[in-house]
Amino acid sequence: MINLNPKSVALIGANSKQGSVGLGLAQNLLLGKTKRKIYFVNPFQKKILGIKTFGNITEIKNKIDLAVIAINAKIVPDVLNDCVKKGVKEAIIISSGFGELGKSGEILGQKIEKIIKNKKTRLIGPNCLGIIRPSIKLNTTFAPITPKQGEIAFLSQSGALIDAVIDKSIYENLGFSTIVSYGNEMDVNLNEFLEFLEKDKETKTIIIYLEGIKKAREFFKTAKRISTKKPIIILKGGRTKKGKTAAKSLLVFLLKFFWLF
Repeated sequence: MINLNPKSVALIGANSKQGSVGLGLAQNLLLGKTKRKIYFVNPFQKKILGIKTFGNITEIKNKIDLAVIAINAKIVPDVLNDCVKKGVKEAIIISSGFGELGKSGEILGQKIEKIIKNKKTRLIGPNCLGIIRPSIKLNTTFAPITPKQGEIAFLSQSGALIDAVIDKSIYENLGFSTIVSYGNEMDVNLNEFLEFLEKDKETKTIIIYLEGIKKAREFFKTAKRISTKKPIIILKGGRTKKGKTAAKSLLVFLLKFFWLF
């Protein structure tokens, strides 16, 4: 089962540029610095937010539970390969530019699939916002606001929608046990997150935003079992012509936002 409580996190693509994804991620990860070890990887900067950086994840002597990758898609395969060599347990690829961008992105995606095939490193994403668990101060996203702790788990293929929901939750005083943007589901899929939430004592209700389902038979079997213990609310996007247009606009929003280091 996937582990959503890492004791060490390495951010590959951390930087100090104001308004950048790398800086937003670094700041959010540091919110949990008393709960876990945080490492920044950037070969072009010696320090970020006062913390010494590493040129490569393989230079870090200690074990890494989670690597958050936020770099240009073209160099993601090389970086992911380093993570596998390092023995990283899980990696989140925030970067976009894979299957959603056509042929060139598909080729990059195939390289990534080949790298992680039959390896111990599990992959979340690519093209996702990341994971937030307020109770343990884990925020692997670049969202400008961290939501309060609560009993609702929110899973979404759309990172932009999560950003909007977090914004709204502040005004509505809503809290979350877990928020997951799972992106393209190249490795870890929705069913595995549901299985985690099934056993998570903090989660009382599960909300899912779906654009499509991989392993549909397994999904319905898992959802049916869990729904006898915890209610599951599903919002299916893109069912109508206007819905499909809205779903595409969310993707465009994400692609414009991902001007990564």
